[in-house]
Amino acid sequence: GWHPRVTRTTQAVAGALSGLMGTTTSVGGTPMAIIWQGSEGPRLRGTMSAFFLVGSSLSLVALFLWGAVPAHALATAAWMAPFAVGGVVLSRFVNRFLNRRRTRAIALGASALGAVTLIVTRLVELF
Repeated sequence: GWHPRVTRTTQAVAGALSGLMGTTTSVGGTPMAIIWQGSEGPRLRGTMSAFFLVGSSLSLVALFLWGAVPAHALATAAWMAPFAVGGVVLSRFVNRFLNRRRTRAIALGASALGAVTLIVTRLVELF
């Protein structure tokens, strides 16, 4: 398969595409997962976590400023927060079983699943 090199240029392009895709479709991790697919687990997880923290924070601030965050979205976020914390706690135990090959497969699989989910959702909305 295709294994792009991690350079400043590829990171900038992937970051811009991720931001655009994340804002327009809610599936923004795919370009970054493709760029970082060959990385060791700790580096991939750390990089993706930092990327999503900064990117999501910027998107949320922009959406709040434009008044595009309804009250029900805040209620949903509050309901989902314990599951996010649970995922972080669970990751402490799961990480020891991940190597480069498994991490790559999971990153690319999650990207593919997100893309398929988005396509199916949009097709259902059309009909």
